[in-house]
Amino acid sequence: MSRLEELGLGIDKKLTLRPEFTVEEDQLYEQGMFGGSRSEVVAQLFSVDLTREKLQCLNPCTWLNDEVINLYMKLLRAYSVSQTATSGNNPFTQCYFHSSFFYTKLFAATGQYEFANVRRWTKRGAGKCDLFTQRRVFIPHNIHNTHWALCVVEIPEKRIIYIDSMAGRGTECMKNVLRYLEDESMDKKKAPLDTSGWKLVSMGRNVPQQNNGYDCGVFMCTFANYVAMDQEFDFTVNDMEYFRKRIAVDILRGKIALDV
Repeated sequence: MSRLEELGLGIDKKLTLRPEFTVEEDQLYEQGMFGGSRSEVVAQLFSVDLTREKLQCLNPCTWLNDEVINLYMKLLRAYSVSQTATSGNNPFTQCYFHSSFFYTKLFAATGQYEFANVRRWTKRGAGKCDLFTQRRVFIPHNIHNTHWALCVVEIPEKRIIYIDSMAGRGTECMKNVLRYLEDESMDKKKAPLDTSGWKLVSMGRNVPQQNNGYDCGVFMCTFANYVAMDQEFDFTVNDMEYFRKRIAVDILRGKIALDV
């Protein structure tokens, strides 16, 4: 049994999260990435106008920007919500994805943990959600604007998992996220969260690792996709060129690609 299987990840039906690109997708990619001026809007999703310049962060050897990361996370959220609607509206099948700015905002201004900075993030607008009804909560971790990792809260299992393509432990991040959950419970539920049974799990090198300084954002998005879909990590750093193109195509067509 693999480490992921021990954690209960990758145990549902097998999906193909690396489907071959169709001719239409190849054409969409070429047009979206290279078919005009950099200032042209190539995708309009979730009230965001994404320009070709922003999308081109998905070119090889390039750091991903917040706009692309957040649009991809919103696509994953939309897929999760759609699957919940077709499975009897059980909210515990849902996954919630915080913005790439969330963790940084927790420490904005003073550099100290400040729940007040994010208190309203789940109370209004498109982000409105009772986190404690979700199966998983995904938190992109921006580390000093030089690296991306992923923190995943598994609500029913009372577990927080840290996944990093450079084997970071993420202990401080997980502790801060648990503190955030305590504050969120008191603020939204008016009840303390019993954290005595919660576990903090760092995946370390038990997940695919990068060997360069620019693919961390792609790894983070791919980790999120695989965990949200309950799939084993069946990719390596050699697949990052594929996933850069796949993320671009998914954004351009406005939905997540997978083969059942």
